[in-house]
Amino acid sequence: MSDFPLDVVAEILCRLPVKSVLRCKCVSKSWLTLIDSPEFANLHLNYSLKLKTANSNLFLILRKVDYYGYGKRCFYSLHFDSLNSRVVTPKELTNPLLSSEYNTKVVGSCNGLLLISNTVHDIALWNPSTGKYKKLPVLGIGDNPVHVSFGFGYDVINDDYKVVRIVQFSGSEKGSFRSDVKVYSLKSSCWRGVDEQLPYFLRYVDQPGVYLNGSLHWVASAKMEIPANKLEPLIVAFDLGTEKWGLVPRHRYTDTGFIVNLVVLGGSLCVYKTYFVDSYDYSSGNVDLVLDHVDVWEMKEYGVKDSWTRVASLEQPDKQLGHTVVPLAYSENREEILVEQDNRRFLWTSIVGDSIKIVDTQNGTLRGFLHFNSYVYLGSLVKFGSNDDKSDLNKQYNQDKGGNRKARKKRMPF
Repeated sequence: MSDFPLDVVAEILCRLPVKSVLRCKCVSKSWLTLIDSPEFANLHLNYSLKLKTANSNLFLILRKVDYYGYGKRCFYSLHFDSLNSRVVTPKELTNPLLSSEYNTKVVGSCNGLLLISNTVHDIALWNPSTGKYKKLPVLGIGDNPVHVSFGFGYDVINDDYKVVRIVQFSGSEKGSFRSDVKVYSLKSSCWRGVDEQLPYFLRYVDQPGVYLNGSLHWVASAKMEIPANKLEPLIVAFDLGTEKWGLVPRHRYTDTGFIVNLVVLGGSLCVYKTYFVDSYDYSSGNVDLVLDHVDVWEMKEYGVKDSWTRVASLEQPDKQLGHTVVPLAYSENREEILVEQDNRRFLWTSIVGDSIKIVDTQNGTLRGFLHFNSYVYLGSLVKFGSNDDKSDLNKQYNQDKGGNRKARKKRMPF
């Protein structure tokens, strides 16, 4: 085994799922050193990214939505391929920001790293595949912000991961506003301001920036108006390399009465437009808005306006359930789209036909989850550098240094 060339070993291991690679760390010291190296982490990541729609390293992370203050505030992981088995069992993960007061949210995702948050002051970067995390320094906000939005992505030019925080405030005149944009660099481990401030108003407080091609993307408007239904929805992009703002060309909207959101499907920027219709409730006598359908538009060639193509129109399969259908990912053959319906269940919806497959049909919902949010992430070995927060076991060991040696030896498995 020791005579086997390590470059050949690396080429073989980089093709394995993360879980299998981590198991190989116990084969030998040379394999452990190889797998723990940042060079191998990049090799493994680059191979996974080349596969794009292949699902061997694709996962869903579920966050239980705790509406009434009960239950565990935990995350759960689900391998993408298991969604084809109709009955699935999510695996519980250790939430590094676990709190008795807050439900931790995912507010960014890139290359297997997640940006998670309890509050705007309590945020961390986390790799759920390895369990490592890094808490970010606390940053002040200011008085009376209209909203705060985050984004997280990879700066290709400077080989750096960056967190972007946008705080927007009302201006002195109607429709005016001002923005405060800060960037956290993983390389420098600090926050700083940017030279060019955001000249657009973000439309949705709960929509983090969507990362693709070295930029973060948000739906925005030219001025502040709440609600913003009558304003033209724009796609604003922040280039993480140049730290400049720009607009992404979008397809022409010929209709009205929809809400615009962004998502990345199959390596392309997509817009999904949610349409609602009036529904009369005879028991209460009220008229409510219910979801009618969702149109998914894909930008086949990034930055090219004429490449926008409508790839799917997703009907609400059960109009009694609620108001949301969120597209998450293409199937490997790109003939189906996985969607999350009403924070309660997953559906495989056919792009070319009308077929719908419900994942986990035992109770019509995902077992053990009354409501949840889901996020797609790539399994990876990406590290945070030399300042990684260690695992709980290593933390305990470091805290015990200088204490009772016999007690340390008893607790440690080596």
